[in-house]
Amino acid sequence: MTQLKKRKLDSTNSSINRKSLDFDFEKTCSVTLSSNNINCCLGCGKFFQGNSTSSPAYKHSISSGHSKFLNLATYKLYTLPENIVSEDNSSIEDVIQYLNPEYTSVEALPEFSYDLNQDKYLVGYVGLNNLNSNSYINVVLQCLAHIIPIRDFYLFLPKHIQYNTIQKKSPINDKFGLLIRKIWSKYLFKSHIAPYEVLNCISEISNKKFTIELEQSPKVFLIWFINTLHSQLGKSLTSKSTPISLNLQGKIEITTIPIISQEVKSRVEFTTIESKSKITHTKFWLLSLDIPHNPLLTSTTQLDKIEEISLEDLLLKYNGTTQTQINSNEVRTYQLLEPLPPYLIISFEKSSTSSTVVKFPQVLSMKKYIKSGKDIQYKLVFTIKKTNNNQWSISMQRERGNDWSGVVISR
Repeated sequence: MTQLKKRKLDSTNSSINRKSLDFDFEKTCSVTLSSNNINCCLGCGKFFQGNSTSSPAYKHSISSGHSKFLNLATYKLYTLPENIVSEDNSSIEDVIQYLNPEYTSVEALPEFSYDLNQDKYLVGYVGLNNLNSNSYINVVLQCLAHIIPIRDFYLFLPKHIQYNTIQKKSPINDKFGLLIRKIWSKYLFKSHIAPYEVLNCISEISNKKFTIELEQSPKVFLIWFINTLHSQLGKSLTSKSTPISLNLQGKIEITTIPIISQEVKSRVEFTTIESKSKITHTKFWLLSLDIPHNPLLTSTTQLDKIEEISLEDLLLKYNGTTQTQINSNEVRTYQLLEPLPPYLIISFEKSSTSSTVVKFPQVLSMKKYIKSGKDIQYKLVFTIKKTNNNQWSISMQRERGNDWSGVVISR
């Protein structure tokens, strides 16, 4: 692990004000709103188009006296109004790394770093701003950013042989990759990130189904998001498998059994017709579990009692024999098939009145739920839950050691 050092700022160049720089926003000209050939004024942090004598950047340099401009696409440093290109960018290397972090080795990632205020932060465990009502998106972004094989793919995405194709065909993968590289950066100027670009891209691609206007279910968003990442990445790479599917997608066997109902002595009885059952194999992104409803509680003692149920018991839904009624005409059984994904996402929902607590084991054995009976084991690495103020939070086990970190979703 590299020795941690506090941030040293280049104070010799008064035309560069690092504390005014913020590259989380959409990179569009503050005058023309164009996104082509954008330069950032390193004196005030505003974005301007071009560098010719008729450009907004040139006019800004004349009116403000600010002289240093960084092109956000080429990383060339211009001095305006003279329009001189710098031959040496070493003095602003940290600015370029803040704009678009670059990685050569995962092993070189430090555990801690410092922002411009000399505040210490955990690399990889920084907060994402809640711009309005987007905590349901933030927790999913944080979760995926800490699944190691997926994280590593996006950290080194700019070095991928087909990166230019991915940029053109899948802006959501490109924007998400940049966010992951920022989350794991040791060059952050502030120890939190505003995911504007990813949120705007999500809103646009989902036809405004997922926006910052209203908190929604992380489960619903997660399924849409990973499916979109996978499908667009697959088209860009012309491959059926992607880092998303290789690490998160599993297979399941579903047996659908018809049922008939008949009235017997004023009661309706249901009978399954096993001979007409149908077996299908399908893929899944997550396993949904059903928490039983609490019985009606009346006394004070009962109200104070907290019901507990183990995760292993809830997973019996997938043991191949437990029947789940789908409708009045059929029941289904579910059983997992090999290979299981390296990372297993499990979702369960309960009513706001439910006091049931789900107990998690330190190590989860999937032997009872796999058709082959193989003892595949998992350990808990993330939990996402709803907070008292109707937002979502995530807790993650840190990569180094057994400590857990709660990531703050801040406004």
